Amino acid sequence: STRVRSSAASDVYKAAQNTSINYNELINSAIDEEDGNILANVTHNDIDTSKVGLQNLIYTVTDSDGNTTAKTVHVTIEKVVNNESQQGDEPMEQS
Repeated sequence: STRVRSSAASDVYKAAQNTSINYNELINSAIDEEDGNILANVTHNDIDTSKVGLQNLIYTVTDSDGNTTAKTVHVTIEKVVNNESQQGDEPMEQS
């Protein structure tokens, strides 16, 4: 069997809107009992950081026997207001 481990705490990651995500930082191992380290074989979908909210980043890897394992990291894209990240699309209060 293949184990894929994420370095993101609790499989949750937060990023500011319109920033880039270093996908390699979020996955730290892919070990197969027969093939050993197969981290180089890991693929993933891309996250659209222009969209505020929760998105699923799914890493997949296939071993030499054709067995595929997936690992999901929940990514929250936070809206940036005045250089600070905020969750959700709530309107700003005016004073």
